[in-house]
Amino acid sequence: MARAEVTGKKLSTVKKIGKTTIPEDADDDDGSYTITEFCRRNKISLQAFYKYRPEMPHGYTVGTKRLISREEELEWRKTRTEAAKAEPLVTGKFHPWKKRDQASAQS
Repeated sequence: MARAEVTGKKLSTVKKIGKTTIPEDADDDDGSYTITEFCRRNKISLQAFYKYRPEMPHGYTVGTKRLISREEELEWRKTRTEAAKAEPLVTGKFHPWKKRDQASAQS
């Protein structure tokens, strides 16, 4: 039998919980996320999350699980967007033509 990616059939991603089968992409959306879910939603790695831990949302603990609320996630995104707008994306030292343009402007 041919593989699904060859035949064009949709690959099913399901998660089994007991006897119940639910789609993997189904969002239970209770308003809070685990650190892994937070990283997946914001397309960052777990390593980056822990490397920049002081800049990440603090969250709250339920038992031994750390959860991040939706409001904290939105606030974190807003803060990161503002910080990105404030910082220049590219500096002149990486672009030799920028130095050339500055030198010709001074002449």
